[in-house]
Amino acid sequence: MKTLKKTMGVMLAALMLLSVVTLVQFSAATAQEIIDAVDITGMIEPKVGEKPVLSVDENEKFTVESVYFTNKTDRLEVKESDTFKVGKVYTGGALITAKENYRFKTTDSGACGVVATVNGKAAAANVVYNEDPATKIAVIFEFPALEDSVENKNITELNITGIKAPKVDEEIYMRADNGTGYSVESVGWYNKTDGYFLLEKDKFSADKVYTARIKVKAVDGYVFDNPTATVNGFSAKVSAIDGYKPAEYLLITYDFKDTVIQTPVETDSTEPSTQEPTETVTVEQPTTEPVTEPEPTQPVTTQPATVAPTEAVEPTEPATTEPATTQPVTDAPTEAVKPTQPATKLPVIDAAPARVSAKKANPIKVTVKTKTVKLKKLKKKDQKISAITVKNAKGKVSYKITGVQKKIGKLVKINSKGVITFKKWKAAKKGTYKISVKVSAKGNSAFKGAEKTVTVKIKVK
Repeated sequence: MKTLKKTMGVMLAALMLLSVVTLVQFSAATAQEIIDAVDITGMIEPKVGEKPVLSVDENEKFTVESVYFTNKTDRLEVKESDTFKVGKVYTGGALITAKENYRFKTTDSGACGVVATVNGKAAAANVVYNEDPATKIAVIFEFPALEDSVENKNITELNITGIKAPKVDEEIYMRADNGTGYSVESVGWYNKTDGYFLLEKDKFSADKVYTARIKVKAVDGYVFDNPTATVNGFSAKVSAIDGYKPAEYLLITYDFKDTVIQTPVETDSTEPSTQEPTETVTVEQPTTEPVTEPEPTQPVTTQPATVAPTEAVEPTEPATTEPATTQPVTDAPTEAVKPTQPATKLPVIDAAPARVSAKKANPIKVTVKTKTVKLKKLKKKDQKISAITVKNAKGKVSYKITGVQKKIGKLVKINSKGVITFKKWKAAKKGTYKISVKVSAKGNSAFKGAEKTVTVKIKVK
């Protein structure tokens, strides 16, 4: 009987102890503070041309695990190296976890019941897939389209500099300086006298009028607003380009006549006869022809002909060497003006030089080498692989992966320099993996664009 009483006493004591422990645990659980409102502060709003800032302010009640941005317009993730674009809608998100002794408010149905804001503005608080909404949620805020929030600056003047004036027997110069709010996309040259476009490494000839054609593009945050233009400080013509928005792209054209002014002396010294009197007159024509709107462009004004255009037929250069050669010209000066007219039959000025069929084939050469990666290293960290070599490419070169085996589809990527990154792969196995890469050369005003697709083999040993 005594033994039974002792046993009952022990059991009663154990039951009481168990009740106390359960009560303590229940008290600890109910002691967690409920977070019913969350404000994410310090999220940097997207700005045109800037890269995303993937951080926000810390909070005493929850931990910020990650910050991310999404291009909602194109449904793309914004990488840390990307820049925000005009006209796109972006959302910013923060993945947060409740700290110890805190939990997020939930509804009776188990949904997130938190009221969220980002920088004080209403945002959405969403459940994270496969996570307890009481401990982890995502706060998402949609920013206004950047074209609505960023005011574009108008460009009303284009001052093109850095164009080299044509000189006889010198190769054409196909570059110009960028300016505030715009970049120079291409520079081309047109032989206005004979009616054709020049190609890279062509040389300027005597007795010709050459037109510089500069294609310009407004950079992000700027638009063209019916601007005036100059080339090397002299008035130039501004035209729209067929197929492009005039607020974004324009064509600047300017006639250089340096070579035409300089050549009469050379021509007369080699041709004492009057067999080609019309050429002599065309040299003087720009000073009297109404088409001479860009006449200020003639930096070489040392020729006497420019001082007295009406007398250019009689006493100009030929008079100093062989006066007799100028006599036939004075009989019909008005008729001599006509041969210069064909020079005005220039293709539509707003047609981009890139559309001329005289372009040469792009001489790009692409070679590929098989690369080997050690299995142990691939399992531990990313591997950088340089397997593609490009030579003689004309224009900007770009790379794009066009095909890859499914098992490594999300593990490989290629950068702007053609370097392939094989991401860390813990489950990697030995073998040969193939990646198809398209290499593109954009071309320029003299060479066509070109594409070549190559196969890169990576051996994992």
